[in-house]
Amino acid sequence: MKLYDLYPVISNKTVRQNEKKFIRWKNRNKEIPGKTMVKTNRGYFLDGHNIDQKSVDTWFLLTENDINKSC
Repeated sequence: MKLYDLYPVISNKTVRQNEKKFIRWKNRNKEIPGKTMVKTNRGYFLDGHNIDQKSVDTWFLLTENDINKSC
């Protein structure tokens, strides 16, 4: 399954309310698919979907967000 026909989804995990190490980035460019990236102790989630590392790298490259700084 691919999210927005661009980012491969690797599992059916979803973000839980009380996650550990919860970091969030927002996409301010409406032309790029994916509104919110979240990093938890269980991986990266884009709009609630668990995505692979290549998708994470692509999203950060497209949105020009810094993976080391949260928004």
